[in-house]
Amino acid sequence: MTIGRLFLLTQLVILLNFISNNRASDEQGHQIIVFAIDGLAGQAASKLWMPFSQTLASKGGMYTTRARTVYSTESKPGWISIIYGGAPADFGCLKNGKCTLPSIVKDYDSIFDVVEQQGYEVRIHSEHSIISDVLQNRWVVMRFDPSTDAMMQYSFLEHNMPQGKKRFLFFHFNNVDKQGHTIGYNSDNYHYQVICVDRMIQRMTSKLWRRNPYRTTFVIVSDHGGSGFGHGQFDLQDFQVPIMMWGYGIKREQNLFQNAISTLQVAPTILYASGLMNVTPSYWSRPRIPNIYVHPPEHGLDMNDGMLLRSLDDDGNGQDHEFWQYCPLPQMASHDDQHLINAFLIWLIFPFVLFFCLYTLHYLPYYTTLVGTNYSVHRNE
Repeated sequence: MTIGRLFLLTQLVILLNFISNNRASDEQGHQIIVFAIDGLAGQAASKLWMPFSQTLASKGGMYTTRARTVYSTESKPGWISIIYGGAPADFGCLKNGKCTLPSIVKDYDSIFDVVEQQGYEVRIHSEHSIISDVLQNRWVVMRFDPSTDAMMQYSFLEHNMPQGKKRFLFFHFNNVDKQGHTIGYNSDNYHYQVICVDRMIQRMTSKLWRRNPYRTTFVIVSDHGGSGFGHGQFDLQDFQVPIMMWGYGIKREQNLFQNAISTLQVAPTILYASGLMNVTPSYWSRPRIPNIYVHPPEHGLDMNDGMLLRSLDDDGNGQDHEFWQYCPLPQMASHDDQHLINAFLIWLIFPFVLFFCLYTLHYLPYYTTLVGTNYSVHRNE
Protein backbone atom coordinates (compact mmCIF):
# COMPACT_ATOMS: atom_id res chain seq x y z
CA MET A 1 0.00 0.00 0.00
CA THR A 2 1.41 3.36 -1.01
CA ILE A 3 1.80 6.26 1.38
CA GLY A 4 -0.89 8.21 -0.48
CA ARG A 5 -3.47 5.45 -0.09
CA LEU A 6 -2.56 5.02 3.58
CA PHE A 7 -3.06 8.78 4.11
CA LEU A 8 -6.47 8.71 2.39
CA LEU A 9 -7.54 5.68 4.45
CA THR A 10 -6.50 7.45 7.66
CA GLN A 11 -8.50 10.55 6.73
CA LEU A 12 -11.53 8.40 5.91
CA VAL A 13 -11.38 6.70 9.32
CA ILE A 14 -11.14 10.08 11.06
CA LEU A 15 -14.10 11.41 9.07
CA LEU A 16 -16.26 8.35 9.82
CA ASN A 17 -15.37 8.60 13.51
CA PHE A 18 -16.34 12.29 13.55
CA ILE A 19 -19.67 11.55 11.86
CA SER A 20 -20.31 8.68 14.29
CA ASN A 21 -19.61 10.89 17.31
CA ASN A 22 -21.90 13.64 16.02
CA ARG A 23 -24.65 11.14 15.31
CA ALA A 24 -24.30 9.66 18.81
CA SER A 25 -24.49 13.16 20.27
CA ASP A 26 -27.60 13.93 18.23
CA GLU A 27 -29.19 10.68 19.36
CA GLN A 28 -28.56 11.56 22.99
CA GLY A 29 -30.32 14.88 22.50
CA HIS A 30 -29.69 18.38 23.70
CA GLN A 31 -29.54 19.07 27.45
CA ILE A 32 -30.56 22.31 29.18
CA ILE A 33 -29.36 22.48 32.78
CA VAL A 34 -30.62 25.35 34.96
CA PHE A 35 -29.15 25.97 38.41
CA ALA A 36 -31.69 28.25 40.12
CA ILE A 37 -30.19 29.66 43.34
CA ASP A 38 -32.69 31.36 45.63
CA GLY A 39 -31.43 34.55 47.26
CA LEU A 40 -28.04 34.68 45.51
CA ALA A 41 -27.09 38.35 45.46
CA GLY A 42 -24.99 39.70 42.61
CA GLN A 43 -22.12 40.68 44.89
CA ALA A 44 -21.95 37.12 46.27
CA ALA A 45 -21.58 35.57 42.79
CA SER A 46 -18.01 36.83 42.45
CA LYS A 47 -14.89 34.76 41.85
CA LEU A 48 -14.18 34.94 45.58
CA TRP A 49 -17.32 32.98 46.54
CA MET A 50 -18.11 31.12 43.29
CA PRO A 51 -14.71 30.47 41.69
CA PHE A 52 -15.81 27.49 39.57
CA SER A 53 -19.05 28.92 38.18
CA GLN A 54 -17.65 32.36 37.51
CA THR A 55 -14.51 31.02 35.82
CA LEU A 56 -16.31 28.52 33.61
CA ALA A 57 -19.02 31.02 32.61
CA SER A 58 -16.40 33.65 31.75
CA LYS A 59 -14.35 31.15 29.71
CA GLY A 60 -17.09 29.20 27.98
CA GLY A 61 -20.02 31.61 27.78
CA MET A 62 -21.53 34.81 29.19
CA TYR A 63 -21.90 36.21 32.67
CA THR A 64 -22.98 39.23 34.64
CA THR A 65 -23.56 39.85 38.32
CA ARG A 66 -25.51 43.07 37.67
CA ALA A 67 -28.69 41.80 36.08
CA ARG A 68 -31.91 43.19 37.53
CA THR A 69 -34.74 41.15 38.97
CA VAL A 70 -38.33 42.43 39.15
CA TYR A 71 -40.22 44.28 41.87
CA SER A 72 -41.17 43.35 44.46
CA THR A 73 -37.84 41.66 45.11
CA GLU A 74 -39.33 38.52 46.62
CA SER A 75 -39.09 34.88 45.62
CA LYS A 76 -42.42 34.37 43.87
CA PRO A 77 -42.23 37.45 41.59
CA GLY A 78 -38.58 36.66 40.86
CA TRP A 79 -39.21 33.08 39.77
CA ILE A 80 -42.28 34.12 37.78
CA SER A 81 -40.09 36.48 35.74
CA ILE A 82 -37.58 33.70 35.06
CA ILE A 83 -39.90 30.74 34.48
CA TYR A 84 -42.74 32.56 32.70
CA GLY A 85 -40.73 35.28 30.95
CA GLY A 86 -43.23 37.85 32.11
CA ALA A 87 -43.67 40.57 34.68
CA PRO A 88 -45.49 39.44 37.84
CA ALA A 89 -48.29 41.93 37.12
CA ASP A 90 -48.86 40.30 33.71
CA PHE A 91 -49.15 36.99 35.52
CA GLY A 92 -51.57 38.48 38.08
CA CYS A 93 -49.22 38.52 41.08
CA LEU A 94 -47.47 41.18 43.14
CA LYS A 95 -45.77 39.63 46.14
CA ASN A 96 -45.30 36.17 47.66
CA GLY A 97 -48.98 35.72 48.38
CA LYS A 98 -51.78 34.46 46.21
CA CYS A 99 -52.11 35.80 42.68
CA THR A 100 -55.23 37.96 42.96
CA LEU A 101 -55.61 39.06 39.32
CA PRO A 102 -56.12 36.97 36.18
CA SER A 103 -53.09 36.69 33.89
CA ILE A 104 -53.07 38.63 30.62
CA VAL A 105 -53.69 35.38 28.70
CA LYS A 106 -55.75 32.39 29.78
CA ASP A 107 -53.07 29.71 29.28
CA TYR A 108 -49.79 31.36 30.20
CA ASP A 109 -47.02 29.01 29.05
CA SER A 110 -43.88 28.67 31.16
CA ILE A 111 -40.52 27.74 29.70
CA PHE A 112 -41.26 24.18 30.86
CA ASP A 113 -44.40 24.11 28.73
CA VAL A 114 -42.58 25.46 25.68
CA VAL A 115 -39.64 23.02 25.78
CA GLU A 116 -41.93 20.06 26.47
CA GLN A 117 -43.87 20.96 23.34
CA GLN A 118 -40.54 20.74 21.50
CA GLY A 119 -39.92 17.20 22.69
CA TYR A 120 -37.84 17.82 25.82
CA GLU A 121 -38.11 15.62 28.91
CA VAL A 122 -38.59 18.03 31.84
CA ARG A 123 -37.34 17.31 35.40
CA ILE A 124 -37.81 19.86 38.19
CA HIS A 125 -36.02 19.50 41.55
CA SER A 126 -36.44 21.90 44.46
CA GLU A 127 -35.55 22.36 48.12
CA HIS A 128 -38.61 24.53 48.75
CA SER A 129 -42.31 24.68 47.97
CA ILE A 130 -42.01 28.08 46.22
CA ILE A 131 -41.45 26.50 42.80
CA SER A 132 -44.61 24.38 43.08
CA ASP A 133 -46.46 27.53 44.14
CA VAL A 134 -45.15 29.49 41.14
CA LEU A 135 -46.13 26.65 38.80
CA GLN A 136 -49.56 26.43 40.48
CA ASN A 137 -49.03 22.68 40.90
CA ARG A 138 -49.23 22.13 37.14
CA TRP A 139 -45.90 20.30 37.16
CA VAL A 140 -44.48 17.54 39.33
CA VAL A 141 -41.69 19.04 41.44
CA MET A 142 -39.34 16.60 43.21
CA ARG A 143 -38.97 18.00 46.73
CA PHE A 144 -35.83 17.32 48.74
CA ASP A 145 -35.89 19.35 51.91
CA PRO A 146 -33.51 19.96 53.56
CA SER A 147 -31.13 17.42 51.96
CA THR A 148 -29.39 18.99 48.98
CA ASP A 149 -27.27 15.84 48.73
CA ALA A 150 -30.32 13.66 48.16
CA MET A 151 -31.69 16.00 45.49
CA MET A 152 -28.44 16.08 43.58
CA GLN A 153 -27.72 12.36 43.78
CA TYR A 154 -31.25 11.51 42.61
CA SER A 155 -30.76 13.65 39.53
CA PHE A 156 -27.91 11.41 38.38
CA LEU A 157 -29.76 8.10 38.51
CA GLU A 158 -29.99 6.55 35.08
CA HIS A 159 -33.68 5.68 35.39
CA ASN A 160 -34.40 9.35 35.99
CA MET A 161 -32.46 10.34 32.86
CA PRO A 162 -34.00 8.45 29.92
CA GLN A 163 -31.48 7.97 27.14
CA GLY A 164 -32.04 9.25 23.63
CA LYS A 165 -34.20 12.20 24.69
CA LYS A 166 -33.70 15.92 24.91
CA ARG A 167 -33.71 16.99 28.55
CA PHE A 168 -34.50 20.10 30.56
CA LEU A 169 -33.28 19.80 34.17
CA PHE A 170 -34.14 22.52 36.68
CA PHE A 171 -32.41 22.48 40.10
CA HIS A 172 -33.64 24.94 42.71
CA PHE A 173 -31.30 25.56 45.68
CA ASN A 174 -32.83 27.24 48.75
CA ASN A 175 -30.18 27.07 51.48
CA VAL A 176 -28.42 30.27 50.39
CA ASP A 177 -31.61 32.29 50.91
CA LYS A 178 -32.28 30.44 54.16
CA GLN A 179 -28.92 31.52 55.58
CA GLY A 180 -29.61 35.09 54.47
CA HIS A 181 -32.85 35.18 56.46
CA THR A 182 -31.42 33.39 59.49
CA ILE A 183 -27.86 34.70 59.83
CA GLY A 184 -27.73 37.68 57.44
CA TYR A 185 -27.18 38.25 53.72
CA ASN A 186 -23.65 39.52 54.15
CA SER A 187 -22.66 37.08 56.88
CA ASP A 188 -19.88 34.50 56.80
CA ASN A 189 -22.40 31.66 56.90
CA TYR A 190 -24.24 33.10 53.91
CA HIS A 191 -21.03 33.27 51.87
CA TYR A 192 -20.03 29.81 53.08
CA GLN A 193 -23.30 28.44 51.72
CA VAL A 194 -22.61 30.16 48.38
CA ILE A 195 -19.25 28.36 48.26
CA CYS A 196 -21.02 25.07 49.01
CA VAL A 197 -23.47 25.56 46.15
CA ASP A 198 -20.61 26.44 43.81
CA ARG A 199 -18.91 23.15 44.70
CA MET A 200 -22.11 21.21 44.09
CA ILE A 201 -22.53 22.91 40.72
CA GLN A 202 -18.93 21.95 39.97
CA ARG A 203 -19.71 18.32 40.68
CA MET A 204 -23.01 18.34 38.78
CA THR A 205 -21.58 20.15 35.76
CA SER A 206 -18.91 17.50 35.40
CA LYS A 207 -21.41 14.64 35.61
CA LEU A 208 -24.07 16.17 33.39
CA TRP A 209 -21.62 17.50 30.80
CA ARG A 210 -20.18 14.03 30.32
CA ARG A 211 -23.63 12.68 29.41
CA ASN A 212 -23.52 14.80 26.25
CA PRO A 213 -20.32 16.87 26.01
CA TYR A 214 -21.16 18.93 22.94
CA ARG A 215 -24.89 19.54 23.24
CA THR A 216 -25.38 20.79 26.81
CA THR A 217 -26.33 24.34 27.79
CA PHE A 218 -25.77 25.44 31.39
CA VAL A 219 -27.53 28.34 33.13
CA ILE A 220 -27.13 29.90 36.59
CA VAL A 221 -29.75 32.41 37.70
CA SER A 222 -31.20 33.91 40.89
CA ASP A 223 -34.55 35.40 41.81
CA HIS A 224 -33.38 38.21 44.14
CA GLY A 225 -30.54 39.42 46.33
CA GLY A 226 -30.85 40.63 49.90
CA SER A 227 -29.61 42.94 52.64
CA GLY A 228 -29.64 42.59 56.40
CA PHE A 229 -31.97 39.68 57.18
CA GLY A 230 -34.43 40.06 54.32
CA HIS A 231 -35.37 41.32 50.88
CA GLY A 232 -38.39 42.74 49.10
CA GLN A 233 -37.27 46.36 49.27
CA PHE A 234 -36.55 48.86 46.52
CA ASP A 235 -32.82 48.47 47.10
CA LEU A 236 -29.95 47.77 44.71
CA GLN A 237 -28.62 44.89 46.86
CA ASP A 238 -32.03 43.23 46.54
CA PHE A 239 -32.32 43.93 42.80
CA GLN A 240 -28.90 42.87 41.46
CA VAL A 241 -28.57 39.15 40.64
CA PRO A 242 -26.22 37.00 38.55
CA ILE A 243 -26.99 35.43 35.18
CA MET A 244 -24.43 32.99 33.77
CA MET A 245 -24.64 30.75 30.70
CA TRP A 246 -22.14 28.52 29.00
CA GLY A 247 -21.95 25.54 26.68
CA TYR A 248 -23.99 24.71 23.60
CA GLY A 249 -25.17 27.70 21.59
CA ILE A 250 -23.40 30.33 23.73
CA LYS A 251 -20.52 32.45 22.45
CA ARG A 252 -17.38 32.30 24.59
CA GLU A 253 -15.94 35.03 26.84
CA GLN A 254 -18.92 37.40 26.97
CA ASN A 255 -18.60 39.84 29.87
CA LEU A 256 -21.93 41.66 30.08
CA PHE A 257 -21.37 43.80 33.18
CA GLN A 258 -22.11 46.98 31.23
CA ASN A 259 -25.25 45.62 29.53
CA ALA A 260 -28.80 46.26 30.71
CA ILE A 261 -30.06 42.73 31.41
CA SER A 262 -33.19 41.55 33.23
CA THR A 263 -34.32 38.20 34.60
CA LEU A 264 -37.27 38.60 32.21
CA GLN A 265 -34.82 37.78 29.39
CA VAL A 266 -33.66 34.43 30.78
CA ALA A 267 -36.40 32.22 29.30
CA PRO A 268 -36.27 33.58 25.71
CA THR A 269 -32.47 33.50 25.84
CA ILE A 270 -32.43 29.81 26.79
CA LEU A 271 -34.78 28.99 23.91
CA TYR A 272 -32.75 30.91 21.34
CA ALA A 273 -29.42 29.43 22.48
CA SER A 274 -30.95 25.96 22.15
CA GLY A 275 -31.88 26.62 18.53
CA LEU A 276 -35.59 27.15 19.31
CA MET A 277 -35.85 30.53 17.60
CA ASN A 278 -39.51 30.72 16.64
CA VAL A 279 -41.33 29.25 19.62
CA THR A 280 -41.13 32.11 22.14
CA PRO A 281 -44.67 33.11 23.25
CA SER A 282 -45.62 36.57 22.00
CA TYR A 283 -46.82 37.66 25.45
CA TRP A 284 -43.46 37.15 27.14
CA SER A 285 -42.31 40.59 28.27
CA ARG A 286 -38.74 40.97 27.01
CA PRO A 287 -36.67 39.81 24.02
CA ARG A 288 -33.65 37.54 24.38
CA ILE A 289 -30.23 38.87 25.43
CA PRO A 290 -28.61 39.95 22.13
CA ASN A 291 -25.26 39.01 20.57
CA ILE A 292 -24.24 36.10 22.81
CA TYR A 293 -25.04 33.16 20.51
CA VAL A 294 -23.21 30.82 18.18
CA HIS A 295 -25.37 29.93 15.16
CA PRO A 296 -25.82 27.37 13.94
CA PRO A 297 -25.63 26.26 17.60
CA GLU A 298 -22.48 24.46 18.61
CA HIS A 299 -20.73 23.66 21.83
CA GLY A 300 -19.01 26.51 23.66
CA LEU A 301 -16.57 24.24 25.47
CA ASP A 302 -13.52 22.85 23.70
CA MET A 303 -11.61 19.70 24.56
CA ASN A 304 -9.33 21.54 26.97
CA ASP A 305 -12.39 22.57 28.95
CA GLY A 306 -13.53 18.95 28.70
CA MET A 307 -10.31 17.77 30.29
CA LEU A 308 -10.87 20.32 33.06
CA LEU A 309 -14.42 19.12 33.67
CA ARG A 310 -13.44 15.46 33.67
CA SER A 311 -10.91 16.12 36.42
CA LEU A 312 -13.21 18.12 38.68
CA ASP A 313 -14.71 15.22 40.61
CA ASP A 314 -11.57 13.10 40.80
CA ASP A 315 -9.54 12.87 43.98
CA GLY A 316 -6.38 11.66 42.27
CA ASN A 317 -7.16 7.99 42.80
CA GLY A 318 -9.95 7.71 40.27
CA GLN A 319 -12.61 7.86 42.99
CA ASP A 320 -15.49 10.31 42.93
CA HIS A 321 -16.08 12.49 45.98
CA GLU A 322 -19.45 12.33 47.71
CA PHE A 323 -21.38 15.56 47.92
CA TRP A 324 -20.94 15.89 51.66
CA GLN A 325 -17.16 15.82 51.18
CA TYR A 326 -17.47 18.90 48.99
CA CYS A 327 -19.77 20.76 51.31
CA PRO A 328 -19.80 19.87 55.03
CA LEU A 329 -22.49 22.29 56.13
CA PRO A 330 -21.77 24.24 59.34
CA GLN A 331 -24.01 23.67 62.35
CA MET A 332 -26.24 26.69 62.64
CA ALA A 333 -29.68 27.53 63.88
CA SER A 334 -32.52 26.93 61.47
CA HIS A 335 -35.63 29.12 61.31
CA ASP A 336 -37.46 26.83 63.77
CA ASP A 337 -34.45 26.58 66.08
CA GLN A 338 -34.10 30.35 66.08
CA HIS A 339 -37.76 30.77 67.02
CA LEU A 340 -37.28 28.38 69.96
CA ILE A 341 -34.18 30.24 71.10
CA ASN A 342 -36.01 33.58 70.92
CA ALA A 343 -38.96 32.15 72.89
CA PHE A 344 -36.60 30.82 75.57
CA LEU A 345 -34.83 34.18 75.91
CA ILE A 346 -38.16 35.99 76.21
CA TRP A 347 -39.32 33.50 78.86
CA LEU A 348 -36.03 34.00 80.72
CA ILE A 349 -36.06 37.80 80.64
CA PHE A 350 -39.78 38.38 81.13
CA PRO A 351 -39.87 37.82 84.96
CA PHE A 352 -37.13 40.43 85.49
CA VAL A 353 -38.92 42.97 83.28
CA LEU A 354 -42.21 42.29 85.07
CA PHE A 355 -40.58 42.66 88.50
CA PHE A 356 -38.99 45.98 87.47
CA CYS A 357 -42.33 47.34 86.22
CA LEU A 358 -44.22 46.30 89.35
CA TYR A 359 -41.48 47.68 91.59
CA THR A 360 -41.55 51.00 89.74
CA LEU A 361 -45.34 51.29 89.93
CA HIS A 362 -45.36 50.41 93.64
CA TYR A 363 -42.73 52.93 94.72
CA LEU A 364 -43.42 55.67 92.17
CA PRO A 365 -45.83 57.63 94.46
CA TYR A 366 -43.26 57.50 97.29
CA TYR A 367 -40.46 58.83 95.08
CA THR A 368 -42.76 61.50 93.64
CA THR A 369 -43.70 62.68 97.15
CA LEU A 370 -40.07 62.62 98.26
CA VAL A 371 -38.88 64.66 95.30
CA GLY A 372 -41.72 67.13 95.79
CA THR A 373 -40.84 67.55 99.50
CA ASN A 374 -37.17 68.14 98.76
CA TYR A 375 -38.07 70.68 96.09
CA SER A 376 -40.25 72.58 98.61
CA VAL A 377 -37.54 72.58 101.29
CA HIS A 378 -34.95 73.96 98.86
CA ARG A 379 -37.35 76.59 97.67
CA ASN A 380 -38.18 77.77 101.22
CA GLU A 381 -34.50 78.06 101.99
